[in-house]
Amino acid sequence: MVTRFRRSGSALVALLMLVPVLVGLPTGSAGADPLPIDPGSPPPATAIVTPFSPSESGTDDTDSADDDLTPWLTAHDPEAVPSESGRVAAAPAAVPGGFVPVTATRIGDTRTGVGLTRARVGGYGTVVLTVAGRGGLPAASAISAVSLTVTAVDPTGAGNVVVYADGTSRPATTNLSFDRASSGNTVITALGTGGRVRLTNLSAGSTHLVVEVTGFYVAGTPVAGGTLQPLIPVRTLDTRTGLGAPRAAVAAGSSVALQVSARGGVPTVSKVAAVVLNVTALSATATGSVRVTADGGAPSGEPDVSFVPGRTVANLVIVKVGANGKVRLTNSSAGSVQLIAEVSGYLLAGSTASVGAITVLAPGRILDSRVGNGISAGVLVAGESVPVQVSTRGGAPTVGAVSAVVLEVSVLSAARSGALTVFPDSTSLPAVASVSVAAGRTVTTRVVVPIGPNGKVQFANLTGGSLHVVAAVTGWVRAGTGATGISGTVTDTSGRPLTGVAVSLMDDEFLEIGVAATSSTGTYSFAGLGAGLYRICFHDDGDITGGTSDGGYVADCWNGRTQDDTTFARPDRVAVVNGRTTAGVNGRLQPGGAVEGVVRTTSGTLVPGAVVDLNTNERYRTVTDAAGRYRLAGLLARQRNLCVSMATSPPAGTPSTGLVPNCFSDDAEEVVVTPLAGATTRLDLEVEIGAAISGVVVDPAGQGIPGVNVHAGGSSATTGPTGAYRLLE
Repeated sequence: MVTRFRRSGSALVALLMLVPVLVGLPTGSAGADPLPIDPGSPPPATAIVTPFSPSESGTDDTDSADDDLTPWLTAHDPEAVPSESGRVAAAPAAVPGGFVPVTATRIGDTRTGVGLTRARVGGYGTVVLTVAGRGGLPAASAISAVSLTVTAVDPTGAGNVVVYADGTSRPATTNLSFDRASSGNTVITALGTGGRVRLTNLSAGSTHLVVEVTGFYVAGTPVAGGTLQPLIPVRTLDTRTGLGAPRAAVAAGSSVALQVSARGGVPTVSKVAAVVLNVTALSATATGSVRVTADGGAPSGEPDVSFVPGRTVANLVIVKVGANGKVRLTNSSAGSVQLIAEVSGYLLAGSTASVGAITVLAPGRILDSRVGNGISAGVLVAGESVPVQVSTRGGAPTVGAVSAVVLEVSVLSAARSGALTVFPDSTSLPAVASVSVAAGRTVTTRVVVPIGPNGKVQFANLTGGSLHVVAAVTGWVRAGTGATGISGTVTDTSGRPLTGVAVSLMDDEFLEIGVAATSSTGTYSFAGLGAGLYRICFHDDGDITGGTSDGGYVADCWNGRTQDDTTFARPDRVAVVNGRTTAGVNGRLQPGGAVEGVVRTTSGTLVPGAVVDLNTNERYRTVTDAAGRYRLAGLLARQRNLCVSMATSPPAGTPSTGLVPNCFSDDAEEVVVTPLAGATTRLDLEVEIGAAISGVVVDPAGQGIPGVNVHAGGSSATTGPTGAYRLLE
C-alpha cells in the first residue's frame, strides 16, 4: 500500500481561478473507460488537426460539434493571474538540440492580457506572441525550438489552431483542434522573428487562447543522440485522402504502417531514434483509442489518442522508429476511425549520454489511482494534490541522472471539467493547466515536467470535482553535472533591472545562510549549494539604483509574496537538484516610500547614534549619523509609527544622558507618518533627554560578557558584544 499525502484543498481550489479553464461536457460515451487496468495505460484526447479556411481548398479535419453542447466556463480573476517571473528552470543543456525543462509558466492569455491583447481571437484571426526571454527562457539566439502547452478556452464552435514561427509561411498543418469544449495540446515549434510565434484560429468562430512554456531546445546543429532537429511541420498521413496509407477509414482492430524515415524532412532510418508526430483521430464510429508504436516492436498498452464519435481529438506523440523506418498506428476500438499524422521533428540516433538528451521509452505506468499504483486507490477529490515517485520507476533512472520526464497523463471519470496540473514535488503549484479535463471524457496529454529533488512530481486536481488519473513514463531528459545553485533577476514593476538589491538565501527552516547583491543588469546567483530546498527574499538596503523610485522598494519574497511590517511573508520553496542551477527565481519589486530627517533634542541639539525604527522592527531600523540624520526606505505606503531610542554603544559626541524611548510603552507618544510610494517624506524627530546609566559587565579576567540582562528599576538592557550596556530612564 502506498500512502497518499493530501495538500491543502483551499489553496488548490483557489487556482481554479487561474488555470485556463476547461470546458467539457458529457457525451454519449460518458462513463466509457478505454483505459486498461492491467499493465498498459492511458488514452488521449486533446487536439491537433489539419488546416482549413474559406480561402483554401481541402477537406475539413473537424467533425461538427454536437447540437446539445452547452459551453461552461469557470470564472477567473484577471487580476489574480500571476506574472511570468519567478519560475524555475534547469541549467541550459550543454549540447545543441538538448532539452532544457522549465517549470510551466503562463506567457500568453487573451482573457487577461498577459502577453497577448485582452480580447477573443476572431474567426481566422492571428495573434503574435513573444516567447524568447520570458518564462525562464533565454534569448532567441539560444533556442532552436520551444515546448508549449496551447489551450483554446471557451470556443464558440469547432475549429483548429496552428502555431508557427513568426515571419514564416503558415504550414498546411494544425496543432490543436477543438469543439465547443476547451481543449489543449503540447506543441513543439521553432521561433521566428524576434523570438515570436504566431497562433492562428482556423475556425469561423472566436476563442480565447492560453499559452504556457514548459521548456526549450538549445540552438545549434544537433549531433548527439537523443537531441532534437525541429522541422517545418508536414502531413505524412491522411487516411481520408490516401496520403501515406490506403484511402479508407481504419477498421476495428486494424492498423496502418506509416513510413516516416526519408519523408517530410526526416533522414534515413539509421540516423533517427524517434519522431515527433501530431496524431489526430476523427470520424470515429465507436469509442476507442489509437496506439502508436515502432513498427515491428511490441504493442503498447498505453493509448496515444482516445476518441469518441462526433469529436476530433489529437495528441503529440514522440515515438521510436522501427528498423524499417516505419511506425504503426493501431485502432483499438470496435468501430472505424480516420487518422491524420504530421511530423514536426525527430530525435537523432545514438547514445543519449549528453546533457539534455531525451531517451524515449516503452511506456511504463507509474500511477493509476483506480488500483493503487503510485498512490492509495481512490479518486482524487477536488483540490487534492498527490506526490508520485518517478525516478527509478517506469524506466526513469535515479534522481541525479534525470532533469525531467516525459509523461503520458490521462484523466478519466471526471465529474467536472477543469484542469489537472503536474509539477515538481517540493515546489510551488504553478497556475497552469497540464491537462485540459473534460467531464465525462477520457483525456490524455503528453506532459514534460521537471522532477523534484526527491525524484517525485505532484498531480493536482483543479477541476472542482473528483477524477481518476493514470500516468506512464514515455521518456526522460538527461541531467547535467554542472554547478548546483540558484539564480535570477530583480526588476521594478516596469521591468527595469535593479542594481544593489540585497538577496537573502535561506534554508527550508528560514535560517539565512547567504546574501548577494544584484549586478548592474539586475542579476544575482548563489553557487556551490547542495541539493535541497531553499527560500529567497529580496530587500532594499538603501543601495538600489536603476529604478525610478525615490523612496526605495518594498521587500518581497519569491514568488510574489509582499512582506509586511513585522515579518517576512512566507516565501515559496526553491528546489535545487545536483548538477543544475535553478534559474528564473526572479523578483519584481514595487516602489516604496521613504522617510528621512534628523533627530534632535527638545533644546535643538542634533543627536547622533539614535536608533530609528518602525514599531521596533529590526528589519526597518537605522542609526543616525554624526549629523543626526536618518533615512528609512522601501516602506509600504500606509500609516506607521516611528520609534527612537539610544544605541547600546553610542558614537562620540552623543549627549551623556539617554533618550527617552518612544513606542516602547502604551503611554508613549507616537510619531506617525504615511510614506508616499515612490517618494521621500521629510520628518524631523524631537526627543526628550532623560537620565542614563551605563557600564560594562566583565568576567573575573576583565573580559566583557555579551548577552547579559541588566535591570534597574523599571528599565532593562542587554549587554552588547563588548559587555557594554546602557539603561535609560
